Amino acid sequence: MKKSSGKKRNNEKELLAEASDWESGKRGPQSAPASDEDEAALDESMELQMISIRLPQSVVEDLKTMAKKEGIGYQPYTRQVLIHHTQGDGESGKLHDLDERLRSVERAVFKKTGGR
Repeated sequence: MKKSSGKKRNNEKELLAEASDWESGKRGPQSAPASDEDEAALDESMELQMISIRLPQSVVEDLKTMAKKEGIGYQPYTRQVLIHHTQGDGESGKLHDLDERLRSVERAVFKKTGGR
């Protein structure tokens, strides 16, 4: 069963990489919108579920900025962030998240104290 999970994860990475190639124009400048049937088939094959979430505007703007640096749209980027956060990269992923949270707290404190 573990092999299947690993295989699925590799397939997801390949699909996300391919999507990124299309969005960046690497696979060609011409594309056509997917049909509703194609969208449904993709969602089913990747086991995707449509959700609606309300986020602070500043968070959405930050996600858009970070996504632009990665060369992808903010919604696929947000999906990658959520997948990474929930699945992680083992201990190194947890340490990275902890380090980023600490930096975030430091920035907030620095901002409030004016650098004192």
